[in-house]
Amino acid sequence: MKIVSVGVYVTFLLLVACNTTNEPLVVTAVYGSSQCFVNQQQISKIKTQQELTVLMDKGLAPIQRRLRVGAKPEAVPPVDSVNVDFEKHDVYLISQGSKSSAGYSIKLASEVATIENDTLILPIEIKQPRRGTMQAQLMTSPCLVISLPKARYSKVLAGNLQL
Repeated sequence: MKIVSVGVYVTFLLLVACNTTNEPLVVTAVYGSSQCFVNQQQISKIKTQQELTVLMDKGLAPIQRRLRVGAKPEAVPPVDSVNVDFEKHDVYLISQGSKSSAGYSIKLASEVATIENDTLILPIEIKQPRRGTMQAQLMTSPCLVISLPKARYSKVLAGNLQL
C-alpha cells in the first residue's frame, strides 16, 4: 500500500512541476498600431470586451481608417469585429508610451509564450530607431494588444516591462 501511495505522490509532483515550468501558450496579436494614444510605457490586462472596444475606438481603429486612403469602407474591419472570448483568454495591452518620432514599434517575436517560475513570459519584440538615423518628427504611441489562453501565473514579463 505504501508503494502505491508513494508512486501516486511522485506522479503528482512530476505533473505539477511539468505544468508550472516552460508551459507553452499560443499568443495571438489582436490589434496593433503606431498611434494608440496611450501615453505611458506599460503592460496592462484588458478584462472585458467593452474595455477592448473602448481602447480600439479611442485610438486604434479611427487612425487606421484615416490612414487607408481610398480604401472601401468594408476593407477596414469595424472595431466590434474583433471579439475575444474573455472566459477562455487573457488579453494584454503592451505600450511604449509617447515617442517624439517614428521608428518605434512592438510586435510578436514568436507565437508561443511560456510560464517559468510562476511568471508569464510574452514573446514581444520592442523596436526603437537606430542611433543616428533620420526619422519623421511626429508623436507616436506604439502598442500591441495580444490574447492567449488563460493559465496560472502571478507575474507577466514583456521585454523590459513587468506587470
